[in-house]
Amino acid sequence: RGAAPVMCREIVLQACKEREGYTTPYLNESLYLQCFGFVKIENLEDYYECKALWLSDNNISRIENLSHMANLRCLFIQSNAITRIEGLARLQNLQTLNLSNNLLTRVSNLAHLPKLHTLELGRNQMSDVKDIAHLTHCKSLNVLDLSHNRLRDPLILSVFEALPKIRVLYLHGNPATQRIADVWGSYRKMVLARLQGLTFLDERPVHKNEMRFSVAWLEGGMAAESQERVRIMEEREEEERSNHVHL
Repeated sequence: RGAAPVMCREIVLQACKEREGYTTPYLNESLYLQCFGFVKIENLEDYYECKALWLSDNNISRIENLSHMANLRCLFIQSNAITRIEGLARLQNLQTLNLSNNLLTRVSNLAHLPKLHTLELGRNQMSDVKDIAHLTHCKSLNVLDLSHNRLRDPLILSVFEALPKIRVLYLHGNPATQRIADVWGSYRKMVLARLQGLTFLDERPVHKNEMRFSVAWLEGGMAAESQERVRIMEEREEEERSNHVHL
């Protein structure tokens, strides 16, 4: 059985050439190193102006040797063998981080990334509230994907409530979605009522009226939701009459 490919300077440079990049390393703002079978991140020191780095579909087990990439905006390192979030402390400009389909059991070491707005952690191995509790320190998050983990406790909603800018959330594929439905009667309504800034939940956008229905439902059950539906219908009819008068 052959040895795993090494991320040597020659291979990295050849990858740049194949993507019509620059032969002068620091001129490359994007670096495509996915699907090589690499087991270690190394020999990227000359690519210090890189802003987007693709490392997906390798066999990398550690996030390391990236501290020199101070301008990095996007890191795509999904589908590897990473067990711990680390090695990102100096990437203060990082905005997008994709760690989906790895071997993570806990979220950690992200609180120091002030610009991080998109975090993809789907298809990992988080199972308990404490495994994702660190997310409460990630106040800049807009998009969070935790789909297809092993999260089972309905109390995970309290973690998301601590994220003031969260707009897009993926939770499908976790046991918690059914448990939330079992405890409160509706998974989607409960999440929307608790996280009223959401514009997208799982595989569907959130419409304004749906948010109003959900909030009313949480406050007063099905009766309150029905009243809110009537109220919305009356508002629509009033708007149509007003438009007709102005024609």
